[in-house]
Amino acid sequence: MRALMFVTLILSVNSVTATAQAANTTSPPSAQIRDVTACLQLMEAPVRLACFDRSAATLKAATEDHDMVVIDRAKIRSLQRTRPSSPEKDGSTAGPRKFSEAKGQITSARSRGDGQWSFSLNDGSSWVTIEAPASPPRGGDDVHVRRAALGSFFANINGQRAVRVHPTD
Repeated sequence: MRALMFVTLILSVNSVTATAQAANTTSPPSAQIRDVTACLQLMEAPVRLACFDRSAATLKAATEDHDMVVIDRAKIRSLQRTRPSSPEKDGSTAGPRKFSEAKGQITSARSRGDGQWSFSLNDGSSWVTIEAPASPPRGGDDVHVRRAALGSFFANINGQRAVRVHPTD
C-alpha cells in the first residue's frame, strides 16, 4: 500500500512539474511541492517514507481545499484549443493563440452598467461586451464568438449584429 502511495506521489510530482513547464511559468514551486522533492534527498528508507507520507497528506489536503490544482498536459492543450490567450501586460501572449471561434449557449449573464454585459458560455469561458448589444443577453441564448482583427473578438448573440467582446479568464 505504501509503495502504491509512493508511486502515485512521484507521478503527481512529475505531473505538476510538467504542468509548470507546459504553462511556461517562472514562479518557484509551491511549499507543498518543495516538501515532496525534499523527501527525495533523504537516504534512510523509513525517514524518507515518513517524509513522503507527511508530504502526501499535505498535498491531499491542499487539493481537497482547492488551494492547489493539478492538471495534466493534455488538459492544458485542450484548454488552449478552446479558449483564447489573454494578452499579458507587456502585450505578448501567454501561450499559442489557437482560438479561432466558439459556438455555445449563455449559461449566465449580468449587466455591468453603461450598456456592457458579462456572460459565461456552457464551455466555461467568460466574456464581457465592449459595446452595448441590440438586446440584453439572457441565459440560453446562442452565441458565436470569433477572432477579429488585432487580437479582438466579435460575438453574435442570438443572430444579432456582432458586438466586440473580450475574454475575462
